[in-house]
Amino acid sequence: MRREEVTSVEEAGAGDEAKEASEKCVTIVATGPLTSDALAAEIARLSSPLPHDSTPQNSHLYFYDSISPIVEADSIDMSRVYMAARYDKGSADYINCPMTREDYDRFYDALLAAQSVEERDWEKLNYFESCLPIEEIARRGRDTLRFGPMKPWA
Repeated sequence: MRREEVTSVEEAGAGDEAKEASEKCVTIVATGPLTSDALAAEIARLSSPLPHDSTPQNSHLYFYDSISPIVEADSIDMSRVYMAARYDKGSADYINCPMTREDYDRFYDALLAAQSVEERDWEKLNYFESCLPIEEIARRGRDTLRFGPMKPWA
């Protein structure tokens, strides 16, 4: 593991020994939204489509992530919530905030009205279905959150 800037990925040579070694070796590149231009170009080079493919060079590179909503702890009425473990496994690290129908409707309306992070010029918003931002899920319908990330336990 290297925790430093990487601008190129080593490729195996043409010899039989290098070929045999490369068949046993996998290179995993884990990088984020602030990947340097040099590494992004290297990843594009290594994963570029075949010469006869007319796909634009970087159209197959995406960053899949969601920003979790941030709630200030002192804004939570702790007399109305309960602590629980995620999926009932581990320690009770999650603050669960039960909502009435009116609470949910206010939350939903405020979520859709809230300012969202804007798409940048270099981004192409191509969301991974299993990692959608909560506002994207909410835009699919008023009850969508109740059957996904805000599904009641009972």
